[in-house]
Amino acid sequence: MAEEDDVTSIAVCEFFAKCFLSLDPPESLSELSDGVVMFQALSEISMDHFDPTSITHEAGDNWALKAANLRKLVRNLQDYYHEELNKDADFESILSNVNDTAKDSDPDGILAIVELVAVAAISCEDREVFVNRMREISEENLGEFQMFLKGGMEAISSFDDDDAGEGEEDEDADSVVFDGDENHDGPSSPGGVLFPSHGD
Repeated sequence: MAEEDDVTSIAVCEFFAKCFLSLDPPESLSELSDGVVMFQALSEISMDHFDPTSITHEAGDNWALKAANLRKLVRNLQDYYHEELNKDADFESILSNVNDTAKDSDPDGILAIVELVAVAAISCEDREVFVNRMREISEENLGEFQMFLKGGMEAISSFDDDDAGEGEEDEDADSVVFDGDENHDGPSSPGGVLFPSHGD
């Protein structure tokens, strides 16, 4: 992976800026290395699985605290994928690289986790909300983000091989369209409600 001005990194930063409304969006990929922004983003998807108060917010340069945040983030993602999405990924491989990701702000390690965040956004109960927000990513970054998301989808498998809905679920995820021409009727935040499934 190249420097932080790499086109994928720029597209990922805009993904967080446009899709998640409760956080200060990152300006560089290294700002994701402590897991805080990703945890806050995922709390918009499922507060039950991603309570941002459960991690260290001021880790600074303490790589051990950053690694602890990332480890909790990936473990919670694993639980969310298995329990809510019936999906699986190579979580153990990502966990094995957590220390390097925290120590060196390793772009590959960070992007591997961001892929899981992005796939969760387009697979969750409020997926239409997040897909509509993704359509607001600038044209110059949208194509790059679509390729990034496609790579993330290809790394995901069904968690329960006996589940008859596997093919249908994969088709839904693969058919996400960001072009405005394709049956795009919904607003980015319907009725002013940010997270319809959360109730209130």
